[in-house]
Amino acid sequence: MSDGAGWGDTVLINCANDPSRAYYLDVLVAAAAEARDGLSVVPHYFAREGPLARGFVLAACPDAAARDWLVCGPPALVDLARRLARELGVFRSRFHSEDFTFL
Repeated sequence: MSDGAGWGDTVLINCANDPSRAYYLDVLVAAAAEARDGLSVVPHYFAREGPLARGFVLAACPDAAARDWLVCGPPALVDLARRLARELGVFRSRFHSEDFTFL
């Protein structure tokens, strides 16, 4: 990935409670700056904006309903993203997830 290739047209919504907990956001933003084929990184902060919502997703990615969703996070975030995807009409086969718990 160091040459910026391979992203396609990708929108990454990076969710964190606040900027101090947005681990690796700087790395993701740097990768987006180097990407030649369309990686954008959009931070979302729960403390400021509340839970991830349909309006935020559509503002970041207007065609979200037509895309594959790859979601990784705590179970509550994955469940929220799954509900949003379902509301937007994303096919179940286009939603991929992995959840984890913090230590």
